[in-house]
Amino acid sequence: MKVEFLFKVILAGDLGVGKTSLRDSFVGRDTSNFRGHHHDTFEMKALEMEGIKVGLQLWDVPPWDLRRNLGHAHARKRFYLGSFGALLVFDKTMYTTLKSIPQWAKQIWTNNENKKIPIVIVGNKIDLEEKCLEHVIGTELIIETLSFLNAQVKEENFTISYVETSALTGFNVENAFLVLVREILVWIGAI
Repeated sequence: MKVEFLFKVILAGDLGVGKTSLRDSFVGRDTSNFRGHHHDTFEMKALEMEGIKVGLQLWDVPPWDLRRNLGHAHARKRFYLGSFGALLVFDKTMYTTLKSIPQWAKQIWTNNENKKIPIVIVGNKIDLEEKCLEHVIGTELIIETLSFLNAQVKEENFTISYVETSALTGFNVENAFLVLVREILVWIGAI
C-alpha cells in the first residue's frame, strides 16, 4: 500500500509490561509463547483511517532504567527523535509501572527536541486482573496520571488517551494503535 503519511511511533514503558507483545500482536505475530524482549526494535505496519493511508514505523524502546540518566543518552535520542506519537505501556497489575509513565513521557518529549507528541497510555495485561485482584490498579490512579499528563499538553492540539489491552489475547490491541493514529492525524491537521 502506498502511504500518504509515515509516522514514527514509540512503544515505551518499564521492563515486562508487554510492549513487544503489543507490537507483535498488532503486526500479526503469535504472542502466546513470548519469553521477553527480543532485539527486533523496529517494525512497519500500514493501515487506512478515514480514507488516509498511513504507514507506521513502530519503535519498541528497550526498557532503560529511568532512574539513571547516565549512559544511553545517545541511544535514547536516536529512538525518540522524529517521533509523532507514543504508546506508553504499563502492567495493570503492577502499580510501579503506572507510576513511571510520566517519567517516560518526559523522557520522550525531552529527547524529541522538546516536542510534545500525542500519547496513548495503555493498561496492558488485563487478562491477569482476575488472577491478581489484590494488585489491580484502581481507576482513580489511572485518572490521576491522565490528568497530570493532560495538564502538561493543554496548549497542544491533542489530549492523552487511555486504552486497556491484553497483548496475550489480542483484546483491544488494534484499537490502542488506531486511537493514537487518529490523535496524530488530528494533531497534524489531516482530519
